[in-house]
Amino acid sequence: HSSTTPEKAATPVTAAANAPPSPAEMAAASASDLTMKNSKFLDRHLIIPLIDFLAKKGLHTKEELNKSKLSILLKTNMLDSAVDLFKESNKGASPPESMTKKRDEVVKAMQALKEEVAPILSLVTDSGRVSELKAERCFNIAYLQQSLNITPQHVEALYKYAKFVFECGDYRKAAELLQNY
Repeated sequence: HSSTTPEKAATPVTAAANAPPSPAEMAAASASDLTMKNSKFLDRHLIIPLIDFLAKKGLHTKEELNKSKLSILLKTNMLDSAVDLFKESNKGASPPESMTKKRDEVVKAMQALKEEVAPILSLVTDSGRVSELKAERCFNIAYLQQSLNITPQHVEALYKYAKFVFECGDYRKAAELLQNY
């Protein structure tokens, strides 16, 4: 004998809770949306998820939100996302030359920073080696400089590289790099 739980009948309260908001409710919610006011105080990278949240809520038109998001993306190094959003918003049209030029500049800058940070990057991405050096109390600038030719300039380059990676939207990798800064 199998027991089944009876489905709850929809009551006026549960039906209203599950119903989409009316246009009047949407207008009221949109008017009281504080995102624009609060976004002045947030890092650009924190505004992007807020815009995505607003898109899910449907408080603003997709066109408005895409325009805002593109404007923010263009102020970061997240140019691949900007290009994709531009194409989506403009029915697959090619992005403006200024956007592709800026993307090329970001890629060049990333390569230059990666070369500058290469000596320390190979060390900090090897968690086993970092753990070993920390256990031996050798994970300090004096030892790194003497034994591995890692200079204070390499350490500062690691910071610049991690910040650049963050600006490109790879937050996890930036955090991993800064863990050993």
